[in-house]
Amino acid sequence: MFKSLKLFFLIIGSFFILTFVASAADTSKIGIIDFQKVIENSDKGKAASEEINKEVEKMRQNLGKESIELKKMKEEFDKESAVISKEKREEKESKLNDKMLKFKELQKKYNEDTNKLYQKLMVKINQDILKVIEEIGKKKGYTLILEKAQGGVLYAPDIDITDQVIKEYNTLK
Repeated sequence: MFKSLKLFFLIIGSFFILTFVASAADTSKIGIIDFQKVIENSDKGKAASEEINKEVEKMRQNLGKESIELKKMKEEFDKESAVISKEKREEKESKLNDKMLKFKELQKKYNEDTNKLYQKLMVKINQDILKVIEEIGKKKGYTLILEKAQGGVLYAPDIDITDQVIKEYNTLK
């Protein structure tokens, strides 16, 4: 008798828990956002990528010019090193080493500048996107919106709102 009473309460308890979970699931609305897709497909994201690419290309051209000068200087040093005096060779070698050091410093500076520009642009874009997500979440009654890559979502049928975020983000001025 005690076992059947226990079983009865277990069944009744399970029924109430499942009913509660089912009703809670009906009221929950979850959305998925793919930040990378928003950045790649939104007007502002494309503009930021374009701005970064232009800066990188300018830097690449400047480094290319410096590289050519450095290469010429090295070739000249290699040709002359056997026939010039020790003092001249040491002087030219010192100049070549200085030029190489300046080239490496310029490369490092360009990398830092590119990273700073990227961070500056991405912080602004991320802030704007988060505002749009919050507005959509409130307006559409979402209980939860997750970021697809960082949230670890593996299966998300028909709840991805990325395209809607892009559309509304593009309307921001």
